[in-house]
Amino acid sequence: MYVRDLSDQQELDGSQRPAAHQDALTGLANRRGLRHAGDAAETGALLVLELGGLTAINDVYGPDLAEMVVVEAARRLRTRVEPTDVPARIGDSRFAVLTRGGAIRAHVLASRLITVLTAPYAANGTEAHVSVWAGMADVTADAGFDEANRRAALALRAIRSGPPGTAEWYDEEMEDRLVRRSTLEQDLPGAVTRGQLELSYRPVVELPGRRPVGVEAVLGWRHPTLGPVPGAELLSLAEDLGLLGDVRQWAWHRAGGQLAGWRRHHRDLWLAVLVRPRELLDPVFQAALDTALETHRIPESALVVEIAEHDLLHGPGAQQPAFEDVAVELGRLRARGVRTAAAGFGAGPTSLRRLRLLPVDLLQIDREVFGRSDGVTDELGAIVDVTVTLGRRLGMEVIAQGLREPDDLDIVQAAGCRLGQGDLLGRAMPAEHLEAWLEQRRTGSPRT
Repeated sequence: MYVRDLSDQQELDGSQRPAAHQDALTGLANRRGLRHAGDAAETGALLVLELGGLTAINDVYGPDLAEMVVVEAARRLRTRVEPTDVPARIGDSRFAVLTRGGAIRAHVLASRLITVLTAPYAANGTEAHVSVWAGMADVTADAGFDEANRRAALALRAIRSGPPGTAEWYDEEMEDRLVRRSTLEQDLPGAVTRGQLELSYRPVVELPGRRPVGVEAVLGWRHPTLGPVPGAELLSLAEDLGLLGDVRQWAWHRAGGQLAGWRRHHRDLWLAVLVRPRELLDPVFQAALDTALETHRIPESALVVEIAEHDLLHGPGAQQPAFEDVAVELGRLRARGVRTAAAGFGAGPTSLRRLRLLPVDLLQIDREVFGRSDGVTDELGAIVDVTVTLGRRLGMEVIAQGLREPDDLDIVQAAGCRLGQGDLLGRAMPAEHLEAWLEQRRTGSPRT
């Protein structure tokens, strides 16, 4: 009886073992089955593929169609890999392939799978579409399968917010970036709540007499372990975390109060603030702006709202509004008296047609427009001449950003540029340092 019971148990275990390593819906290997195959592999590559859009399919067409898409995706996957490859379903919308080939073959396979998986899924007169991304990593005897799986997932995460159809190979720099990003994501909410962000100010001066005419607010954050976090990275992070409204309210209130104090002795001083395009359409941004103006009794003309050229290049998608919507909101700001600016012009291929459509008062040209290289000073001067002339024809005041060397100053002044900013004229500094800097210029004391 004991031998018979033991035999029955062994037979039951044997019948359950395939099910324990197999995905019930698709028949592919599951995570456990993939790991079992990976432990036996000494070399190769692991591809991790993410299907985007399944939630939308489920919400619009129902769970049956979403399940059909998963089953069909698994079938396509199975029929496109080699017999020695191991395809698997390792999540609700995630597949993987363990291949014995090297890096080149893995890249080719990833491209092929992305193409086949993004083809339309038709059923019962309905056509569904998904997006696909792929992360890849080496499988080696030293690293082991678990490490390869972690690296491939990191590579996938690095591109998941980017354009669909992308495949990326893991590298150590990528991991460093992701670790940094994860750390900042965890710590930023607390920093916002505790008021640990910082504002510094970069002067804008009239070039002929060095008279201060404005200041540009520079948002930053000094992380306790990672050090200074630049404003552009901070704003992008806050936008992704849904904290941009809180950050902006704090910045408007802080900068508005400081500007009001400085204008007691510098009546014409204005404040420029760089914003993200999506903020312009957010009622929270408008409310924070109104509150700052009213609380600190600042005239609208003393504020300049800047949009970076880089942000203007990105149309709808990636949670960014269309260029036309941004232009409309900038026009509304101008109509109420707030001035507007296009920052970093020259750093990207903004077309002249788009520049003409932008309702902006100030055009900030990037250093790469006039930064000197050996033997091309005359050519750079001609470029600046054209830019300044274009700005004037469009009714814009041109500001030369990033002035560092005396030669920079010579080039932009020869082109007729009246305003400038950069380390040569005044570095970004805390509010108390800027106050002393402004006082020196007001009283005519020696420059430092």
